[in-house]
Amino acid sequence: MQRMTLNLRKLQASLILVLLLLATPLWANDICFSESDASTMVVELEKGRLCEKQIIQYEDATRELTEQIGQLRIQVDAMNVKFDETVKQLEAERKIAEEKDKARLEEIKQAGKPQWMMLFGGFGAGALLVGALILLL
Repeated sequence: MQRMTLNLRKLQASLILVLLLLATPLWANDICFSESDASTMVVELEKGRLCEKQIIQYEDATRELTEQIGQLRIQVDAMNVKFDETVKQLEAERKIAEEKDKARLEEIKQAGKPQWMMLFGGFGAGALLVGALILLL
């Protein structure tokens, strides 16, 4: 039984092959191109293949560049954050320096006044003591 189905399949395959071989020249007669048209078509097909390869390369390059742009944006954002932090730190340090300068200027002003007062106050107290000693003696 299997042998019979195997033979039947071989017969069907052979029949299909014969029909295809007979039908091929009939189809070829319906579609005819000149040699120059055929060569032009071949050249255009090759150009199309090359264009497809270039498109694939351009798509890959575009994908890579898009990834690089994303990474650069992340770096720029990080640098902006660092820059903002640095600006804030400099502002704080400038305020501290201004306060220190004000405090030092105030110290100098205060230090200048008491020295003269102490000198005259000390001279006055010394003079009173000397005067009191002279009177007591």
